[in-house]
Amino acid sequence: MRHSSSRTTPEQVARLYAGIARAQDPDAIVATALRTKSRHAREVLAELAWPGHVPTDIHAWAQAGPAEMPSDMDAPWLGRFAQVVALQEIEDHAFSLGRAVFEQIDATGRLADLPPHLVELFLQLRLATRDRRATESLLAHPGVREPQRHAIAADLLNPHIFDAPESEAEWLEAFNRALGNPSIADVCLRPDTDGNERTTFDRLSATSMPTIDSGRLITVLMSCFRPGPELFTAIRSVCQQTWSNWELLLIDDASGASYAPVFDEAAAMDNRIRVIRKALNGGTYRARNTGLRQARGEFCTVVDADDWIHPQAFERHVAPLIERAGLPGTISRAVKVNQHLELNRPGTAARVASAASLMFRTVPVVSRIGFFDPTGKGADTEFRKRIELVFGRRVREIPDVLSVL
Repeated sequence: MRHSSSRTTPEQVARLYAGIARAQDPDAIVATALRTKSRHAREVLAELAWPGHVPTDIHAWAQAGPAEMPSDMDAPWLGRFAQVVALQEIEDHAFSLGRAVFEQIDATGRLADLPPHLVELFLQLRLATRDRRATESLLAHPGVREPQRHAIAADLLNPHIFDAPESEAEWLEAFNRALGNPSIADVCLRPDTDGNERTTFDRLSATSMPTIDSGRLITVLMSCFRPGPELFTAIRSVCQQTWSNWELLLIDDASGASYAPVFDEAAAMDNRIRVIRKALNGGTYRARNTGLRQARGEFCTVVDADDWIHPQAFERHVAPLIERAGLPGTISRAVKVNQHLELNRPGTAARVASAASLMFRTVPVVSRIGFFDPTGKGADTEFRKRIELVFGRRVREIPDVLSVL
């Protein structure tokens, strides 16, 4: 006796999951698609954006440049489809593919239907594809929030991105506006008089400020494996801190004998720097734990070996800890850049909370919760959550942007 069987088609599966997604947080499927880089998630999003259609239909519609949007097409879901296409970065031209869908949403007058983070992504994609005029035309859109507007405006003036007629001083003024730190010293660039600076990032500095003498020692953990020249930029930013009482534990995660001169040069930069050499490579968090076991400071923080911190970072972080005895730690905000100090990173907010910026009370924290979890990514965030859980108090978030990552 023969049994009949039915075959489920990809379209049926997409419709099934689209029905589930409609009842959830709209951004949940987007987060899953970006985390997994699933192409099949695009089929679900296409069904949500234009029922009965597949991704190739949407791309064909975008390329055709229609005068209006079909009546059964949903603009917000279409924007999320474009977001996933652009940010999964599966194709070499992913930014252009995603941007093309956004351009047609705009052309049909439906851009106002999108939530602000999608309008901002559209702006970011215009800049990422180096369309300066189109970027400028979208900058004043009401869906673009102030932090992102300032960040894009700064990049438009960046002479290292565009052949901009504006002066470096005008760009730096816009860059500082994007950082949003009116109460601390402006960021500036050190003059490259001898031509030895590799990148604009390596010239980062800030206007001079008086140092603060205090008996409260801060331990700085900096782990690195086979570091490049950017290590010296990170160390220089520690040496320039207004808070003068610090020790820097530079942990060499078994880089090898050929890197010994690099660490010797680093140690010679300041007598408050101590190099700790590991025999076996164990990764960033194990290296930090090695340093944490030797920390002498009342307070402890981390600076990554390829980042730059503002000269007032330690000062701003430690002040709340001194004022409130029960406060376990503080974190601040950061901007992420490339070597040219470009702030635009499609899909990323202009200013982000920096988990790695955590400053905490050394002895109370280590004695109660132990060390960094070395088993995977995100140990900075996990360490902070553990502190908050055990101490029953939130880590204080400082609104200043104190790190350039």
